[in-house]
Amino acid sequence: MVITDNLKEAYWLEFSIELTSESTQGWWIEIPKRNVLNAQVREKWLEIVGQATDYSDAIQNEWFLNSVTEKCDYKAFTIPKEEVLNQRYDYIKTVMVKLSRNHYSLVANRGMLDIFFPDYDDDPRELYEIPEIRSWFKGSIEEGLPWFYFLNAKGLAIGLKLLFFCSCEVQFVEEINGHHLLMTEPLNRADWLIRNFDNLNKFTKTNDISVEVNRECCDEIMAVILQE
Repeated sequence: MVITDNLKEAYWLEFSIELTSESTQGWWIEIPKRNVLNAQVREKWLEIVGQATDYSDAIQNEWFLNSVTEKCDYKAFTIPKEEVLNQRYDYIKTVMVKLSRNHYSLVANRGMLDIFFPDYDDDPRELYEIPEIRSWFKGSIEEGLPWFYFLNAKGLAIGLKLLFFCSCEVQFVEEINGHHLLMTEPLNRADWLIRNFDNLNKFTKTNDISVEVNRECCDEIMAVILQE
């Protein structure tokens, strides 16, 4: 919790290791101005209060992982099969929290994420043909995950293309040089774009990201989709 010099305003944030960053004097965490301390937070604080926990060792491990991640221009994460089968999003949500734990990280990690499903490497089907994968992607959009902000839209843009072909209804056309040529319906594509752009808009608004950056995200995403 922080209090302004005139003691008239205060802001708070529930501690989370994923939101911390290392500093020369220890650690720091960004407290959003939207988290105003007032009477309305009473119930939320009552939910949070619990037995004190020593986070010292966990924080050191978290900082080490953060430092390694920040040095990488390309951030590829594998989605556990258990999360897919149980239609859960805990892991990918934690990843996104790490990538946006403060404003610097939020800006630096835009368009840096790609995802893979190595547990399905031995499955003869393409990922877009696997029902639980398709269901997982569709559910992630319903969960409001801001894919359009984080997914890499440059180069192969593997994660973005997986999101597209695993969320939209597709029709196999032919196989060319080992790659499947797929077709999607215009109305289905439009609905997919609308829902993902809505998630992007909500995320950028909540995190005070400028309209210009939002527009850049949209342009980059459309450049990939129009190629498909």
